[in-house]
Amino acid sequence: MSRSTFLYVSFWLILAVSVREAYAQYQIIEPDPYRGNERVGRLFSYDEQSFIDRFTYRFDPEDVTSWNHWGEGLRVTGGSVSRDEMYLIAQFKERWLVNGSLFATFRYQKDEDFDSRYNRELFGAGVMFGNGWSLTLMSDLQPEKRDTDIQLELQWESAPELELRSNRNSEFNQREFFRFAVVFVDPFYNEKSDEFFYEERPYTLFGEGYFRFLDKGSLHVWMNWNTDTEFRSRDEDFHFSYAQQEGGMTLMYGHPSDLTFLSSIKGQTGSRRWQDALQRSNQKLSRENLVADLEFRARITPASRAWFGIRYFLLEEEVSESEFSPIDESDERTENYLHFGILYTVSDSIMFRPGVYLNFLQQNQKTEDLLNPVSSSRSVDTGRITFPLQIWFPRYHSTLTINPTLEWPGHPFGGLGIQVRVQL
Repeated sequence: MSRSTFLYVSFWLILAVSVREAYAQYQIIEPDPYRGNERVGRLFSYDEQSFIDRFTYRFDPEDVTSWNHWGEGLRVTGGSVSRDEMYLIAQFKERWLVNGSLFATFRYQKDEDFDSRYNRELFGAGVMFGNGWSLTLMSDLQPEKRDTDIQLELQWESAPELELRSNRNSEFNQREFFRFAVVFVDPFYNEKSDEFFYEERPYTLFGEGYFRFLDKGSLHVWMNWNTDTEFRSRDEDFHFSYAQQEGGMTLMYGHPSDLTFLSSIKGQTGSRRWQDALQRSNQKLSRENLVADLEFRARITPASRAWFGIRYFLLEEEVSESEFSPIDESDERTENYLHFGILYTVSDSIMFRPGVYLNFLQQNQKTEDLLNPVSSSRSVDTGRITFPLQIWFPRYHSTLTINPTLEWPGHPFGGLGIQVRVQL
């Protein structure tokens, strides 16, 4: 990514925090600490349809707003992204009042990023105090004690989740919250490992806020900062360094009964370096990612609304290996989406949301070998048609969405997506 592009991302992230005009992201927003599997690298690949497939299995933006209101429950989305791979995202959050202001909590997250697919389970306890404040201490207990993280979280809520359960008829968009978390990654590792140690320990600083403005607007901003990390073998044969920062903003303005405007932008920058004396390698990976969304929804009949959106996606990865073998590789992937559809209310408990997604992919790959430089470029147009049918079960405060898809080019059947959401 060029310096001008990076400054552009930084400008919008700063603007997001300052003007407070954002809307909930399409993904799970939780602290994302260094996990250790970054040392291995990504074990799956992306083809020309990988990201449009994932986008069509996203949580609907208005469902995300509802999730931000309740704050607790279960939500799962996923579907086929290739002949032998599934895309699966899941989140479970629950708190139990133990005694007065004390509570216990459990969180589960199944997710993926550009490094790996992973699970994260957090157990802990906390205390509520003041007017909507809470302090929580959690740990992702692991069989290997050295891999255990500790997370400390401070949160404020205008309507605490434990109180919302007694008033499920309240307006979903009235809850505001802010939270700040610190993750102490592998704090016991150096004392428990005989082969490796952290020369510079990893920490994660995380902040998130969801606020209302005027009568129809909502703001969601977040940031996740993984500090510089240095990991070494005790015999000095292996050295790994890591750093990553990401953040985003989203905006919603309007009401489902009228015109709704949605926008979102998020960015990530980071690097990893591997130095292995035994393998005679010295490799560095730099990664930049930028995603921007704009969407409009408007009511056209009492039972239906139309939606139209555009999306910009950039992923740039550069690999340099210069000490022993001077080879540099780069892969820049740009995708521009156009998507539109209808949200049709069949009955009080059934909604049909067919959509069309068009993606215009441009990919540039380059290998700068001193002896044999190679570069390639390709443009691919892909598309998907989705037919999600959402069923609401009011007795159980849950929804089920079944989403068969068609795609091109290639085999016309694009896979079946499933979404489940349960409010607790």
